[in-house]
This record gives sequence, C-alpha cells and structure tokens, in this order.
Amino acid sequence: MIKNNLIEVEKDSTYTFTYWQESNNTVDIPSTAKISIYEPDGTAIATDQNMSIAADGICTYAQSFSGYDSDRNYWVKYVLDSGTPVVRFFDIYKYPFVNNVTESDLLSENKVIKEGVFDESGTAESGTVNTLVDSKLKNYEDDVFNGGVIEIYQNDDIIERKITDFASSTGTVTFSPNTTAITTEKYALRGSYQEDLDTAAEQVQLDFKAITKRAYLVIDHYQLKWLIIYKFFERFYSPLRKTDTDEYSIQYKNYADKYNTAFQSMNLTYDEDEDEEIGTDEENQKIGEIKFVR
Repeated sequence: MIKNNLIEVEKDSTYTFTYWQESNNTVDIPSTAKISIYEPDGTAIATDQNMSIAADGICTYAQSFSGYDSDRNYWVKYVLDSGTPVVRFFDIYKYPFVNNVTESDLLSENKVIKEGVFDESGTAESGTVNTLVDSKLKNYEDDVFNGGVIEIYQNDDIIERKITDFASSTGTVTFSPNTTAITTEKYALRGSYQEDLDTAAEQVQLDFKAITKRAYLVIDHYQLKWLIIYKFFERFYSPLRKTDTDEYSIQYKNYADKYNTAFQSMNLTYDEDEDEEIGTDEENQKIGEIKFVR
C-alpha cells in the first residue's frame, strides 16, 4: 500500500512504487523519472531505473522482492527531471496490517453516522425490486456510492439496503437484498465510509511509525480497533467545525483526546522480533515499554 508517506511491501511479492510531484495543486508531468531501491544496509536492489510516466504525471515502477528479508527501513530514491532526490523509507512485512473496523462498529459508537450525513436525496423516477433510477444522480461518478447505504421510504416504512453498484450514465442505484418494486418512492443515500476508515487506519499506522513502532507487528489487530474508531470520528468532525466552542468542535476534541489517551495506555501483544511467536515478554506491553531487538 502507498499513500505517499506510507509504503509497506509484502514479503516475496512484486510491488509497484508510485510517485508524483505537484505544483499549484496540479501534478507535474516530468520528462524523466528515475528510481533507486536499497536494502537497509545500503546494498542496491535497483539503481537509476526508468519509471513509467503516465499522461497524468503519475510515475510507476514494479520491483520483485522475492528472497528479501522482512525488515524495516528499506529505502527508495526518486529523481524527476534531474531534480532534488526524494527518499522514502519502506518495510517488508511477513503479515499485513488488517483494519477490522466496520461501519457497524462506527454506528455502535456514534449514531451520527446513521442519522445524518446523506450525500443525496430525492424521488425515484423508476426502478425495480433491486434498482432505483433518478436522472439527477447522473452528476456523480460511476461507483461513487458503492458499498454505501440507501434508505427508501415505502408507505410508512423506511427500507435500508446496501448499495452494490451505481451507474452514472443512467443514474441507476443497484442495491441488495430485494424489496418491493420501486416506482416513485422518496429516498436518501450515501457512499461507503470505507475510504475514510482506511485513511483513519493509515494514520494509526503512521503514528506507530513516528515512534519507531509498526502497527502490523501487533499480533491481534482487534487491539487497535478503538484507535481506528476514535481517529475516524476525530477526522469526521474536524471539517465540520465553525467555532472553537460549537458542537462539532466539542466532539472533535472529545475524540482527539480519546485517541491520545488510548494510544498511550493500550496494552499490546507485539511481535518485537518478528518470529511470528509471542513470548511472555511480548504480551501486554504498553507503547512506551516496547523495545526493538534489532
């Protein structure tokens, strides 16, 4: 996975490095893009290799890591148009970080996710037992609502269904399971929170990395569940703040404080030596007590 500042490579896999540079909020399109990849001790894996440059300026390069040890602080160097080199560190892991948080977990923590913020609402123009059509939805991109929720108001009932597909060309929402055939019912829908959950989980990983720890070495990733939930809601409320004392600011601070407290006080089962076995000295460790054996 990569989000520019977080790169994790699965052991014995082929990984595609992705890099770009921006100016004035626009991705630059370089004439040349070079990549060099090194082991933690500085041994070269690849030197000054050409990256592929896409029409949108995104540069990529695929590298096999078959036979390389799982370890921290491998590093990659990017050079675009003979400019200043940019170095990023990355890890090769034996087992990946898994985000176990679901939207149901978010609902259990805070009902605001269910009660409000829908992306769109309106009245169906037509439909079937598992589709709803409204031409005004053509303004949205294909699949933007996939994984989200649609509420359909049939008579006095509110029918909630999971969105399985969205076709922009016709404004058609496909959902599951079936209901009675849609005609001109009112509805409200929103996309999935999965991307926001993934971003929250990434921030947790980055916070571990900032203190020279690795979240994927926490053997039971359910131990990180509440960190991800608190970080999600901290990020959820942040852009809604208008003043320092409004309800959104209060909620933002509440979740930021919960996150910081939980991060500092949690007990972890942490595989310090990466041998995939947990000794008695690797159980119930606090963040400040974890020491690496390397």
